[in-house]
Amino acid sequence: MKKVKVEQPDSPVCEPDPVPLVSSTTSSDEVTTTTTETDIAQPTATDTKPDEAPPMRKTKKQQTLSEYVLACLANYGMCVLDHFMGLEKATNILNEVEELDKSGVLVSGKTVQKQDEVKNVRKVRQDRIAFVEKNSSRGIDDLVSKVDTLLTHVQVKSKTYPDYADKELFDVSGRTRAMVSCYPGNGTHYVRHVDNHHRDGRCITVVYYLNKDWDVKEHGGLLKVYPQLVHPRVANIVPIIDRILLFWSDERNPHEVLPAFRNRYAITVWYFDREERRKALAQHQSLGEASSTTA
Repeated sequence: MKKVKVEQPDSPVCEPDPVPLVSSTTSSDEVTTTTTETDIAQPTATDTKPDEAPPMRKTKKQQTLSEYVLACLANYGMCVLDHFMGLEKATNILNEVEELDKSGVLVSGKTVQKQDEVKNVRKVRQDRIAFVEKNSSRGIDDLVSKVDTLLTHVQVKSKTYPDYADKELFDVSGRTRAMVSCYPGNGTHYVRHVDNHHRDGRCITVVYYLNKDWDVKEHGGLLKVYPQLVHPRVANIVPIIDRILLFWSDERNPHEVLPAFRNRYAITVWYFDREERRKALAQHQSLGEASSTTA
């Protein structure tokens, strides 16, 4: 690990200009992955209660991975994929993240609310985080590049796929840096919240899990998502290694992390919608100029 960004701004609006997407050399629409048709179907009953989870359909042979993700986002507001990187690469990423955690650079997470709205942030979220710069972790770079490639194909497909071409999905213009997070056991959690309720530009949240031999009954740490597109169903996501979750970042997906009783690692990246991000940055700049003239 060469260099790690550990500061967390009070709001993603304060982040630097969006990081441009860096697609891998994969040219095929079917992004190279060890995920199979069966693997990318709705998680099994051991991971998710069948009567609560969104009834995601299994893929057809002719359906590409990008079409599957697009269909899930359009119909359910979220998508789960297993075996995204392959166990060997996932284990390498886990080792890098554990090394990062041991180095002590992870800091307590913040919230985007104003301080008078959240008097005690630690009651809201109890994870430790660090934003990772490009070229500081080969494994994380490879992961983010692969997600960039996937979302690039999803966006292209959204403009031509017959069932979804008429739906306003997103226009991705960039993303945040990868955020490493750890819930350090002892019942640490994150209360129910929405990632982007201030219209800061984030449109898609991508979470990649890194937890081997995770037993939700013993270790807790379940992610509960409340997808409003299929309300009142609830999706229970077990944070097992090499599982990736994509969902809309706005009010369509309130979610919470239940108390974890073992180190629970994940990597999160947020992708920006072009127009919403432009408006958020313009508003942020306007407020900054106004405050400077009254100081």
